[in-house]
Amino acid sequence: MASASHPTSARSTRSLSSEDTEVGPGTGEIEDVDAKTLVIRGEDDLVVTRELSRRVTREIDDARLVELAECGHAPTVDAPEELLDAVEPFIDVPV
Repeated sequence: MASASHPTSARSTRSLSSEDTEVGPGTGEIEDVDAKTLVIRGEDDLVVTRELSRRVTREIDDARLVELAECGHAPTVDAPEELLDAVEPFIDVPV
């Protein structure tokens, strides 16, 4: 659940759905991604829904979803160490 402890939570109140954006599952954009992809979302994100993140991950052939605990919409602010822990093995380059 989102809380005021996340700096972005108070400003991030609108949930996205595929109908809200021209880039999303079923639009032809996501399905065309032909690259290894890491989809990252904060578990407390009030902007990008869990369902949208999962649908995007399913639509990209080589995608993996990581959900960061106690994190809102800005993982670089809310959970920088956890973000690095997710990204570093994905890119396979020590950071």
